[in-house]
Amino acid sequence: MQRIISVIFGNVLMGVVVGIMSFMKVGTDVFTGMNLGISDKIGMSLGYEELIVNGLLLIFVIVTARKYIGFGTIVNMVIIGFIVEWTEKWMQPLAFINDYFWLRMVLMVIGILLLSLSLGFYLSPNMGMAPYDALAYIIHEKWLTNVQYRYIRMTQDVIALIIGFVLGTTIGPNTFISSFLLGPLIQFMRTHVTDRLFSE
Repeated sequence: MQRIISVIFGNVLMGVVVGIMSFMKVGTDVFTGMNLGISDKIGMSLGYEELIVNGLLLIFVIVTARKYIGFGTIVNMVIIGFIVEWTEKWMQPLAFINDYFWLRMVLMVIGILLLSLSLGFYLSPNMGMAPYDALAYIIHEKWLTNVQYRYIRMTQDVIALIIGFVLGTTIGPNTFISSFLLGPLIQFMRTHVTDRLFSE
């Protein structure tokens, strides 16, 4: 039960944090940014578009490493995009935040730390992960075993950043920071915080 709660909590926290980042227009994580660009181009809500993209990536994961598919995979695929949309809607009464640059920057830094922590909460129970998150692990284990996970994840995020930029996604400081630091921060949070919760 502890693992299930951790997976759900991590994904809900992730969706809320990304939604707040998007609302403040400081840029989202690169995967959400890429999906925002795609959803705008095809005229589909983020929730449904992200579900489709994750479904396509899931095919790759099924073929290469089914061990990464589990409860966490389904939870992440289904709820993240919708929570991001709902959070942006619920944040409307707090629109004054966007008038204060310093406040947006402080919240952005806190958000990046919370985002990496949320990823730790949903990855550490080893109950499956989102297809996008599984990509770097699969590449590391199957093809680039001598390259640390953090560098593979950074490369993956930079590619997603470029795709989002080409599609016209709003690129903010958080987008760049996430593309280079999210991988190392996830590894740090898992090693020093969330993995320890499930070490038994």
